[in-house]
Amino acid sequence: MWLQKDMQLTDNDNGRAVEISTGDELEVILEGNPTTGYRWELSEADPRVLEPGPSRFAPGSGAIGSGGKEILSFRGVGPGRSALKLSFQRPFEREKPPAKEFSLTVTVTDP
Repeated sequence: MWLQKDMQLTDNDNGRAVEISTGDELEVILEGNPTTGYRWELSEADPRVLEPGPSRFAPGSGAIGSGGKEILSFRGVGPGRSALKLSFQRPFEREKPPAKEFSLTVTVTDP
């Protein structure tokens, strides 16, 4: 499990270019509600530059079925540049376009 969080990004950062160092962790925190069947999923990233890590859901309240934040983690594993694209969709509806998308350009440098 990764403990260090070097950069945290949200919906407001959609479309940005960011830079992290090799070994740094990048967290993307997006609105979500898994009870609807929709999940944020990785749709593009260069595995030589970014490694997907653990993801988790943080409910906004204790109410059953309430929305909250999906937190997706990535680690810089090698120098380079990668698109990071996430899709908000239902796993059983792959033939439909995603309800939402999130993208970044991530540059990873040696520390």
